[in-house]
Amino acid sequence: MTGADLETMSVWAGRVSALDTILTGASTHWSRGRLEGTKIMLMILLALLLLAVTVVVVVAVVLDGSGSVAVDVFGLEFDTTVWGVFVAGVVTGLVALAGLAALAAGVRRIRARREEIVQLRRKVAEQEQEQAEPQTAPDETLGAHRTDR
Repeated sequence: MTGADLETMSVWAGRVSALDTILTGASTHWSRGRLEGTKIMLMILLALLLLAVTVVVVVAVVLDGSGSVAVDVFGLEFDTTVWGVFVAGVVTGLVALAGLAALAAGVRRIRARREEIVQLRRKVAEQEQEQAEPQTAPDETLGAHRTDR
């Protein structure tokens, strides 16, 4: 290996180490906000990459989607076009996405309700504790003068 190869490997090792630090959150010299911002940017980059791949697939189907496909579902076989399979996949994906969205909304609602119940129980416990403490009224006889001596 030449010195240039070793230098290139050192640069790539540093980049891999930095990427590992970003992904694992094991950084000691970065602020938490900067690390979170970097994670968000990586997620945005990944989303854009997935969208680009999706666009390429859609364009490929549009340009060459006239072929015939034999589909076998639960023992039933029928012929359809590539477009038919593609549309069926899109519809299935949208139904799955709607199901996941409903599941996520339900989980958020359950979590919020549990937090509300815990908060209300704490409030009731605090009120019961306040009521259980003896009410100490100031002794009225301390400041009064006795006249019956």
